[in-house]
Amino acid sequence: MTILLIKRIKPGVPVYSVTPGGKVETSDATHEDALRRELKEEIAGETEDLRLLHVLEDGDDRQHFYLTPISTWSFEDRTGP
Repeated sequence: MTILLIKRIKPGVPVYSVTPGGKVETSDATHEDALRRELKEEIAGETEDLRLLHVLEDGDDRQHFYLTPISTWSFEDRTGP
């Protein structure tokens, strides 16, 4: 198994790594749709087999973590920052 991490570079913040993902937007019908959209934005990635791994809750904050194979990706074709 390989885990894909993205190197985040933000002004005034030390460089750090994260998995692809983000917030659910009103245009996303499901959490899975949100992840597919984020994968397209961040790595121009495609996936089909999304498996919920864990839900992390902290007060009103809830994060969903998925395992999924990425069938294709292209860092040059991403649309997100």
